[in-house]
Amino acid sequence: MDRYVEAFVRGDSPTECTPGFLQSRLELMKETGCNLLVTGSVAPEVTFHATRNLFGTDQAKTPRQRLLACTDLEPPANHYLLTGYEQPPERVTTSGIERGVTTVDSPIDHTLTSQSGWLRSYQRNLCESIADIDASVDGLEPSQFRLAFLTLRPILENDCSYETGQFLRVVTDVVEGVSGMAHYHLPVANESPLVEECIDHFDVQIQLRNPDGGSAETRWRFPDVETITPWHKL
Repeated sequence: MDRYVEAFVRGDSPTECTPGFLQSRLELMKETGCNLLVTGSVAPEVTFHATRNLFGTDQAKTPRQRLLACTDLEPPANHYLLTGYEQPPERVTTSGIERGVTTVDSPIDHTLTSQSGWLRSYQRNLCESIADIDASVDGLEPSQFRLAFLTLRPILENDCSYETGQFLRVVTDVVEGVSGMAHYHLPVANESPLVEECIDHFDVQIQLRNPDGGSAETRWRFPDVETITPWHKL
């Protein structure tokens, strides 16, 4: 049984979240590709920890191809999120692309200012990077490609809801087109209206919390059937 399934079925679920349901969903998402929304008002290090877990481990025959897309949050050099893989993650950042929303506090040291079109430029760079990775291995196998997006907040703060929706549709479609597994961090409260505004673009909402400064916890919500797993240690 998948280690995530084992963790999720411990204890009493707030809904009927059975091992069979979780196992079948995970297998389907790994085979067909999926896009996961990761939410929660947590420290950057909790975000990095969750990303490392979702990046997965390398397989003997097909090393994972990882892409780290950074807008307003980026791990420092030599961070554990960037090391310890057979092939290091490629990165696509907003460095050199100007944009018109305010960044959150983050380790990134470049400054982005107002200019229309930054979202389309970033979308193009991201999609081209995925296409290049797919071509470099002569076609990605299911779940071989992993994308981490840090973070969606600048995207959702864009004044044009049409452009925001188009960005999410295009990127999520490209990920599913290569049967990849992508997760997108949105560092807001798990019940924030921003979550409901964009949840239709995603297969799962992965909720994070750090209660009373203790160990970080996570649970998965499947919005299409409103099934949610128990909280468990990240």
